[in-house]
Amino acid sequence: TPVVRAAVPEEKTEKVAIIDASANMLAGDGNETRFERAVARVKSLVTETFDGEGTVSVILAGTQASFVAQRAGSDLRLDVYEALDDLVIPGDLKCSFAAGDVSGAMALAEQVATENPKVEILFYTATTYVDKGGVQIVNVSEENEWNAAILNCTSELVDNYYAFTVDVASYHRNTDVLLCLDVYDANDVEGNTVRLTRPIRCDNDETQRWTFTAEEMPDLQKVFSYSYVHAYIADTEDSFSYDN
Repeated sequence: TPVVRAAVPEEKTEKVAIIDASANMLAGDGNETRFERAVARVKSLVTETFDGEGTVSVILAGTQASFVAQRAGSDLRLDVYEALDDLVIPGDLKCSFAAGDVSGAMALAEQVATENPKVEILFYTATTYVDKGGVQIVNVSEENEWNAAILNCTSELVDNYYAFTVDVASYHRNTDVLLCLDVYDANDVEGNTVRLTRPIRCDNDETQRWTFTAEEMPDLQKVFSYSYVHAYIADTEDSFSYDN
């Protein structure tokens, strides 16, 4: 000493992109789902990182978290693109109808961070988090998205006739919905369907509960037996049709 440093190795950028694959990511604006939007943004991130000769990992937070790409360099650009494209094949989106394994995805990201503590972790989701930790949240939802939903449906035998109770809600939009209840094979008659309908006002993201009681039904629609019931919201074009 003294020491004069002649050259400093150039630091390479490393990113970890986590894609939320929980059911709410199937919501969309009619043109694309949140999941497709997230994959497209991750593909842009991958392109930008590879153009700078950086390294990328992509993790899918589905029912069980898994790597789509693990510490891939630009030499694997085409392979990573293909793996991302496979997530959004029309008619076969790799998005679940359940909760996403976010904890498992973060654990996989920590594996990468063990190798490179300077790695940047980005989470593409539509869920709001109060405590983001060291993760950058990328919100892929759109302001005009909303969801009307059937939350629960039960039946109860009261004085020899069934009453049907349905919970319904509309999120991010105050609106009137038409609640329908189809009771199949009613009263031991195969093919006999009793249809009950009720307009429901949904405000402030609050759950509305409505009970179809026997007292409200005409004598020909009173139900003392049935095979199954289908509860649904009719003629509603919301952002997530799967729970209508």
